[in-house]
Amino acid sequence: MIRHSDILWWVQEARKDPASAPKIVETLAERLVELDAQNESLRDELIRLRAGAAEAAATPDTTMLQRRVETLQTLLDQQSVTETALLMISDRGQAVRMPLSQVRLRLRNREPALDRDAVLSLRCLLLARARDEILVLTNQGRAACLQLPAIPVLLEGTWPDEPHIPLEAGEQVATAAALGEAPRFWTVITRRGTVRQFLHIQLRRFLQERTPIVRPASRADEPVAVVSGDRGDLLLISRWGRAVRFPQRAIESQGTLALELDRDDAVVGGLPLVEDSEIIVATASGAVLRRDTTTFTRQTKPGGSAKPFLQALDVLGIYPAASRGQLVFLTYAGTFAIAAPAEVPVQTRFARATPVVDLAANPAVAAVFVPGGLLG
Repeated sequence: MIRHSDILWWVQEARKDPASAPKIVETLAERLVELDAQNESLRDELIRLRAGAAEAAATPDTTMLQRRVETLQTLLDQQSVTETALLMISDRGQAVRMPLSQVRLRLRNREPALDRDAVLSLRCLLLARARDEILVLTNQGRAACLQLPAIPVLLEGTWPDEPHIPLEAGEQVATAAALGEAPRFWTVITRRGTVRQFLHIQLRRFLQERTPIVRPASRADEPVAVVSGDRGDLLLISRWGRAVRFPQRAIESQGTLALELDRDDAVVGGLPLVEDSEIIVATASGAVLRRDTTTFTRQTKPGGSAKPFLQALDVLGIYPAASRGQLVFLTYAGTFAIAAPAEVPVQTRFARATPVVDLAANPAVAAVFVPGGLLG
C-alpha cells in the first residue's frame, strides 16, 4: 500500500536530485500496476467464490467458504478505499462507489453494474477521488456532504438498505458534485434555469441548521447541478440542445434567471469556464459533440432566450475535454458503454452529435467523463 509518507519522500528526493525523478516515477508506476493487478485478482476470486457459495448452500463447506468471501471482501475494501471511483447516489439518499478497476472489469466481462430497479432510482453518477469534497443537494434545496471512503463498494448491483443522506418526507436527492478543493463560491443551477451563488463558509451553517441553500420555485425547478462559482463564465445547456454563456460575477445575490426555455425543455447541466477550451456534450442515444467554447456567444449578463447549438432532444450532460479522456455511459440495463471523445470531429456551428456507441435500444441514463487514461 502506498502511504502518504512515501509520496512526501519521493517529492523531496525529486527536488533534491531532479535527475532521479524518472526513476521515482518508474517505481511508482510499477507499484500502481502491481496494486491494480492484485486488486483485479482479488475481485475475480471474490466473484468466483460468491458463485461457489450460492452453489454450495447445502454443503458443510458453506461456512468456511463464506468466511473466505468475507476475508476477501475486507481486503478488497482496504485496497480500494483510496482508489478513484464512480460514485452513484439514489433518489432516496443511498450511495455506493465503484472503483475504476471494478469498472474496467465490468466493461471487460460485459456485466451490469446495477439492476433495473437500482437504475430507475439513480440520481447522480460522478467521478470522485478519496479526498474530494462531495456536496449533495436535495430537491428541496438542502445540502449534505459525503466522504468517499465512508461509502461502501458496490458488488451486488443494488443499493444499501440504509441511506447515507438523511431526508425528510417527500424529499429526494437532486444532484451532487465532487471537487478536489472546495471553491470560495458555489453556483447552484436549477432545472428551469435559475442560478444562485453562496459562499463555502456558509455551507457549515446550512448543514448544521438543515436549511435550504436554494428554495426551488416549484417541484419542477429542483437543482440539477452545483459547480465552482469562483471565476470566469458559466455555460448552461438544456436537454434540447440550447445554451447560454455569461460571467459568473453577473449572478445576483438573490438568484438570477439565466435563460428562457420552452415549457418542455429543461437545463441538464452547467460548466464553469475559467478560460476557453474544448467541451464535450453527451446524449442518451450514445452520441457526442465536441466544440470549442469560443463558439458560444458570451452575453454580458444572464437572461434572454437560449441559443440552439446541437440538434438533439436527449442531452445528458456537459464535460471539459481532455485528449486522453474517456466517456462512460450507464444504460437503463445497468451496463456500461465507453467511448473516446478525442476521435470525434470538432464542430463550430449548429450540428448533430456524432454517434460513438449504439444505445438506440438501450439508452443511457447518465454519463461521466474519466480523464487522463484512468480507465487504461
